[in-house]
Amino acid sequence: MQCDFCPNEATIEIAVNMNGEMKTLHLCASCYEEKIEDFLQQMPVEWGNQEMVQQLRSLLRQEPVKEDKKGEDPSPRDKAYDMQRKALHRQRKDYMRKLEAALADENYEDCALYRDEINRIGDAIVQLNEERKDFHGA
Repeated sequence: MQCDFCPNEATIEIAVNMNGEMKTLHLCASCYEEKIEDFLQQMPVEWGNQEMVQQLRSLLRQEPVKEDKKGEDPSPRDKAYDMQRKALHRQRKDYMRKLEAALADENYEDCALYRDEINRIGDAIVQLNEERKDFHGA
């Protein structure tokens, strides 16, 4: 996928909820650094002092934490969990798009149906996470 700000390949995806509307940005590493720096320079004084800016800067530049399983292949259980989780997230994303389209068309009956499906999928994700934590039921 291409960066939203330059022709380089995007390696970072940021999802932001702005005024109730979900937006996704795709950035390459250099544009990410540039945009983060711009954001920090424009940060209102009310949000904190220079120490707070430095903490935020280090947090935003921090690499995502990845679990190291020492080269082990994931177990069949882990693979199944990941497949279920990804399928649920895809379904949820699809219903979110449908909800946004129905809302734009002012089709409120469909909005309610999509909202209910999104909530059902969210519950299924929570249940899946709980089962993964304690799969023996103890």
